[in-house]
Amino acid sequence: MASLKDSVVFSTFNKNGEILTLLASAIKSENTRTIDSSYIEDSLIQLERMRLSPLTDSVIDAYKQGNIILLYANNNKVSQAFPFFAAKMANRTVVYVFLNNYGSLAKNKNDLNSTYLDIPVKDLYALMEGAYIAYKLATNPKAISKSISLLKTTLQIYVEMWGRILKKEYSINTDEETYDRVRYLIARFYMDKIWELSSTQISDSYARSLIKGGNTPIFNGIADEYERANVQNVQELIDLIKEQSPRLRPLTMRFFTESWLRKYKNPALFSMECLPYLMFVISTTLSRSFIVDNILMSDIFKTVSGMNNYYPELVKLIQ
Repeated sequence: MASLKDSVVFSTFNKNGEILTLLASAIKSENTRTIDSSYIEDSLIQLERMRLSPLTDSVIDAYKQGNIILLYANNNKVSQAFPFFAAKMANRTVVYVFLNNYGSLAKNKNDLNSTYLDIPVKDLYALMEGAYIAYKLATNPKAISKSISLLKTTLQIYVEMWGRILKKEYSINTDEETYDRVRYLIARFYMDKIWELSSTQISDSYARSLIKGGNTPIFNGIADEYERANVQNVQELIDLIKEQSPRLRPLTMRFFTESWLRKYKNPALFSMECLPYLMFVISTTLSRSFIVDNILMSDIFKTVSGMNNYYPELVKLIQ
């Protein structure tokens, strides 16, 4: 499955290794606090009581086992685009969660020698569950990639996230043929390059299934066009989308990225290219946190068939 190293946006930000250096500095700095359970004791009690998702116990266990490490980086300006970051440390994978964009350290009123993390509990949980899923994807990606149910659910969400931007900025839904062609291209890219589905025949079939009349001869042409283009990344996808209609010619990678940020918020940036961050957006919405645009994403979920099976399927695969 696609990771940050495959991301065009990450590569743009990480020229000369600047972002990786910043993240490493934030992790290792003596000014960075590791948030152990004493900082979030009340929040953990609330989470166990609220049961924001069926994964609650597994998420908290992963935190207690050290697979998820919560950090408060006082002097390191880690962007909101990196709510968490998976890394190999001492021959094991851990996921670091950067909390300073979402909460603050405060003195306990009953004990001024005691400090706690002041953060909305739903935001804390969304970050931890996102990190837990990222950990599972990093350590056992096949556990999730084998699920056709999850593939179809996340595929619909991804295509609709793109569609909301292209409809707003270019009104492509007023031209049904162009809209369907573009949706097909986005769906193929998601399955081939983000989910990394091995069968192009299945990828083509599922992409067609999203579109009314997807088995008509016109879609044989767009399927061939996609194959000839040999799309490898989101920049190349945008270049191919631009060719589908004169009204799409002004589309650029920069403008689309900025539109994505405006619509879904900074922590959703890498959901455009990486599955762990897309699933983080889903978890954040389902846990009723507003780290991403919960209202818009909830509206998208209403268009997705099989959304009610998202958690049951995920629990079955990774708990």
